[in-house]
Amino acid sequence: MADTVVIVDGLHDPEVGRQLSAAWHEAGLGNRVDPAGQAAWLWRAGGVSDDDKDPVHRALDEAALDRAAQIAIRFGVAWRDRVGQSFLPDVTLAALRQRVAWEYKSRFATALVFGLPALALHYLSPMLAGAAIGPQSMALPWLFELLLAGWVCVAAGWPLLVQGGAGLAHGRPNGDAVTLAVIALSMAGSIAGVAQLVLGGEPWFTREGGSGPLFDAAVWAVLAATAQRWVLHAYGDCLAGRGRSMVRGHRYLMLGLLVALAAMFTIDPRGALAMALAAPTTLSLMAVNPWSAGWLFVVPVGIYAALVSGWVVALDGSSAAVRVEAAALFSMVLTGLGVIGWRHMPTNVKPA
Repeated sequence: MADTVVIVDGLHDPEVGRQLSAAWHEAGLGNRVDPAGQAAWLWRAGGVSDDDKDPVHRALDEAALDRAAQIAIRFGVAWRDRVGQSFLPDVTLAALRQRVAWEYKSRFATALVFGLPALALHYLSPMLAGAAIGPQSMALPWLFELLLAGWVCVAAGWPLLVQGGAGLAHGRPNGDAVTLAVIALSMAGSIAGVAQLVLGGEPWFTREGGSGPLFDAAVWAVLAATAQRWVLHAYGDCLAGRGRSMVRGHRYLMLGLLVALAAMFTIDPRGALAMALAAPTTLSLMAVNPWSAGWLFVVPVGIYAALVSGWVVALDGSSAAVRVEAAALFSMVLTGLGVIGWRHMPTNVKPA
């Protein structure tokens, strides 16, 4: 046996896992995909063994690895096949999981280092500037907040943005696509408003009782997504082999969330972002839990989204009372409940 083991980061739908496996088979690559464990084993068929019964698995060369990675990204899945700068054919799955968990732990730390000052500027600057002075007094704090939030999105969230964009481009929206949409809408809208202010106009987000730019939503999205991905890979061994417990049709759930986000954003941007942030990007994996069964884990997210939508309608589109940080923390609480459940599932490997 000469199987090549890899991490398939971002594989959140078991049906997408089957489609990816079929695409690899069509490319002449034998494989076995474990969507719950975020792992795959690939090989090149090489005849049969001496007893004419067992097939021989040949190791993949660099060209085959590149082809497999190119196929994977079309499914919104990132390829992780090494723990250092160069590829090692005998690398173990445990080492890969530890490496990817460390990567997302580092990205979460980066998001904290630059995101917390951005959030501090967002929440404290209006009080320090004084409401009577007007939005012009906020130009410099908002510019600094833009730089900090932008760096958080690029330095900490870049892999998630790439995977989300690839999934959308190929018609397979995943949790990363929702993160991408939240970041793109909040950053683009806020940048447009700050540009209006710099050019001497009134920002759109301060009109009719608006509560300022939406940079905080982008920061909260990256903080939540990187933390969720970190614990997912840290407990990957607990989840391995449990793909049947994942939420079926996860991509359709994410597609519905994207449609709702786009529709609500024109009515109330902050309420729309709060609704999208309430769903963990790894929601399908949260359902692999001894305390819930499949779609039951989706119910709290649906209730929260319904409450936010109803609140926005009741307030006639006013976002003053809708808090994106509450939605992000709600998502993190769900993630914590999922982790507690994962810890009670049998495993022979200590999480990274």
